[in-house]
Amino acid sequence: MEANRNRTSRSAPVLDVFNVLAALNRHRLVILAGTVLGTIIAIFLGLQSVPKYTSTAQVLVERANNQVINLNDEDAVDVPIDDEAIETEIRILNSRSLIEQIILDLDLAREPGFRQLDGQDDGGSFIGLKEALALLPGQGGSGDQPDDSPDNSPALIDAAASPSINSLVSHFRKNLDVYRDGDAFVLAVSFTALRPETASTIANRLVELYADRQRGDKIDESNQATGWLGERVEALRQELREAERKVETFRASNNLLVAGLDTQNQEIIGLSTELVTIRAELSSKEATLRLVRSRGNQPNGFYDIAEVTASPIFQALKQEESDTIRALTELSNTYGPKHPLMVDARADRDSVRAKMVAEVQRVVQAIENDVRLLRERERVINKEISNIRATSADQNQAQVQLNDLERDAESIRELYQEFLRRLRETREQPALVSDNVKIISRAIAPGVPSTPGPKLIGLIGFCASFAVSSMIALLLDRMDNKLRSADQLQDRLGVNTIAAVPRIDRLRRNKSPHHQLIDKPMSAYAEAIRSIYMAVKSTPPRGEPKVALVTSTLPGEGKTTLTLSLATLAAQSNQRTLVIDLDLRRPSIYPALGMEPSAIILEHIESEADILDGVRVDSSTRLDVVQISTQLANPADVIESYEFQNAINALRDRYTMIVIDSAPLFAVVEARTLAAFADVVVFAVRWGHTDEKTVQGGLDFLAEADANLAGAVLTQVEMKRHAQYGYGDSLQHHESLKKYYVD
Repeated sequence: MEANRNRTSRSAPVLDVFNVLAALNRHRLVILAGTVLGTIIAIFLGLQSVPKYTSTAQVLVERANNQVINLNDEDAVDVPIDDEAIETEIRILNSRSLIEQIILDLDLAREPGFRQLDGQDDGGSFIGLKEALALLPGQGGSGDQPDDSPDNSPALIDAAASPSINSLVSHFRKNLDVYRDGDAFVLAVSFTALRPETASTIANRLVELYADRQRGDKIDESNQATGWLGERVEALRQELREAERKVETFRASNNLLVAGLDTQNQEIIGLSTELVTIRAELSSKEATLRLVRSRGNQPNGFYDIAEVTASPIFQALKQEESDTIRALTELSNTYGPKHPLMVDARADRDSVRAKMVAEVQRVVQAIENDVRLLRERERVINKEISNIRATSADQNQAQVQLNDLERDAESIRELYQEFLRRLRETREQPALVSDNVKIISRAIAPGVPSTPGPKLIGLIGFCASFAVSSMIALLLDRMDNKLRSADQLQDRLGVNTIAAVPRIDRLRRNKSPHHQLIDKPMSAYAEAIRSIYMAVKSTPPRGEPKVALVTSTLPGEGKTTLTLSLATLAAQSNQRTLVIDLDLRRPSIYPALGMEPSAIILEHIESEADILDGVRVDSSTRLDVVQISTQLANPADVIESYEFQNAINALRDRYTMIVIDSAPLFAVVEARTLAAFADVVVFAVRWGHTDEKTVQGGLDFLAEADANLAGAVLTQVEMKRHAQYGYGDSLQHHESLKKYYVD
């Protein structure tokens, strides 16, 4: 069983160009019908459509110079334009106030090129629009956006809320398109209407009104800023006067100098400077004194001290000490240590060193005197500074308050001067605010419609319907899980296909498909049955299989026809063949052979003779046929019995081949029992009818029964349709191979 059906894991088919083209070809009728229908609908809609014209004007949005509120630089500030700023300008162009003003100015309620685009008639509710808007100052409107206009009178609100205005504004916005033209700071304003003149007029009027309003807003802003600057300058002037008066009054009441430091502060600075110098000198003297004291009474320990070596007496004594030491060294080379000359020389050396020690002590005493004097001077200066500070504490506090008052007055003075300068610039420059919106391209009346014509709509409909129909065809092909080729059985289910039996559409009267093997032994049908016969004979174990079982998963898959055809071919090959109908619920062999119903009872079969008693011979095919029926509720028990199987085995010596027609595997359990009993099993799958999961279930039953499966047979194959599907197998070339068959 494992050798015959080595089932592998299912793998999804690779989606390539050839698979897609084949799938489209299989469902070409769906594609053709969908494409034709879609194209017809598109052409019909194109013929019903009314041509529309679109005209476009362009405006440049420049950086806005803000010279009024910039108080820190001499030059104007360029406000950068970003995506948010561009979006703001687009919303202004779509604002309700602008649209209502244009509707009023151009009387669009009565304009056919505008009104008929929305399906409005000549009379009705549009007639009262102009009268309603005329109630407003300046004939402006705001509707549901009161911020677009400073005038929000009840009359405007009532007019904007009327259905006629709302309908016109809504229609206007549907045909208006404002967008940024590329990456530049250019806005394109397009309007679509039934007449080219109407489209260009509305687009030009919209950009003109937009530019006028932008300039008017800038002028109003400048005038408001000028008034605000004037008020602010006057307020700052009063604040500056009050601040200066407070400074003078405070200075006079506290007797403070007008400018510069007072005498006491100067004295403190001088004493502090002198104190720093004294402390530095004192620190140096104290360090020297500590060093001298640490050296002891050895003269040679003071050679590196500047205060000692600076003494002329110490220098002379140092020279004299050197002379005595040299003389003592010379005498020591001649005399002994106790010689009178040596004694005198050592006495001279010691006397000089005593004098040097005395000189060092004198220098140390001088340093100590200097340290005492410096400490006393430090104490005196500290006392003088404390006295001066105590005396000037009140004046210092007053000076601090005076400084605060002067700083306040100075800040007010600077702010006042800056505001005054800005006010003068604003008054002296009438064109302070320049236009930042410029019309760079006016709309012209288009010569051709902007909407597609019937031909273009038909072409679009053709392409769209073809694409949609192709997608539907691919979807249908993807959802189709019916088995139609040997590759599908092999790739998806891992079962070998031994033959594909073509469907015979035309048979002579009172003839069945198995008669094709006798009447037309060189036909394609006979060749397919011959392939099955060879596969049955070559299925391991090799030799001459005696019992072959033909089964299927469901009824109607052609197993009975396949049973009779396989047995007929064996009989025509001079094989003594027996056909046993073991479809106990619905026997079909006798009806297919045109025989009268007659059967032996399964429960009474105990030997070969019992079966042979029910055998009948079909004269046209030379087949021995026996039909077996049952009276038990569970015939599987009898089929599994030793007596029945022994009876079948006894027939092996009498017949070369025994072909059994069983019930479908999904119907009854005895079909699975027979699959385990038979030498070889042929599994029938109806082409284009049985789905993958159903076939998989039948194969699973055969695997559980450990059946020796020769392979699967595709039955009732529609050869022409199969060839058109493009599965790439031999059946695809059926037309070119027909010359080898005699049908």
